[in-house]
Amino acid sequence: GFGGWLGDVVAALGEKQPLPVAPSPLPKPEALAALTELVQVVPIRIEFKNILDAIAPSDAQVFTPPSGQKDFGTITLVYCSGELHALMEPRLPKDDATALNDQLADQIAQSHEAFYGEERRKTPSKLEDRLIQVPDGKIEPDFVWRTLESITWPACESRKNVTPDKATYILAFPMGMVLNYCRGLMCSRSLSIFPNLAKVLTRFINEEKVDFKYTTIQLNRNYAAKMHVDGNNHGPSFIIALGAFTGGELWVLDKEDKFGTCKQKDDH
Repeated sequence: GFGGWLGDVVAALGEKQPLPVAPSPLPKPEALAALTELVQVVPIRIEFKNILDAIAPSDAQVFTPPSGQKDFGTITLVYCSGELHALMEPRLPKDDATALNDQLADQIAQSHEAFYGEERRKTPSKLEDRLIQVPDGKIEPDFVWRTLESITWPACESRKNVTPDKATYILAFPMGMVLNYCRGLMCSRSLSIFPNLAKVLTRFINEEKVDFKYTTIQLNRNYAAKMHVDGNNHGPSFIIALGAFTGGELWVLDKEDKFGTCKQKDDH
């Protein structure tokens, strides 16, 4: 059996419960144990380095798939301050990544079905976007709400800092410029799936706030975020709430309050 965080992961999978967040810092022995198990399932080669090894090249600890099994390429992970970080280069070639995804497609589908059920398997489609009619005149809030109701919202599992306790995922996605950990600044995937939705949202915001400059729209649906700090934001944010709901107040930290207390801000 497994101990520590990896043991908690195995137990959660067996009970079909939300996966535990990795402790920070993640002890190095647990990181190594996790990588040992990972290559038994995912046929890739992993080079593991400590942060000083990455700066001054030396021999890496290598994890490989079982003997006789083809690997689809090598990724390099660096252990720094109790966290695993992926280097931007080299990445798996596109053809190898596609072949790997195809090979694991059945296992991924079965895992998603067992763990998330029917609701989680729904994914956005370009057909939904083609059905969106962008008006010629002023875009009203009710039209934006009905448009957002008409699409399938993707499940987001990565934003653990805002996901409510005991929730496996939230319905949320960014639209615009995003900071990808491996590729740097890039356009969000949602722009290619929902170009008409992007036109509706940007026109709506530009009509409501003519002088407001922004790069990204973050869309969230039907969840109360945990108390958190948006550490990657630069400059002011403009927040709009749409739909029929109760509650939904926004709490902000007043930096001018020397005690650092939170005050309620209502813009209904």
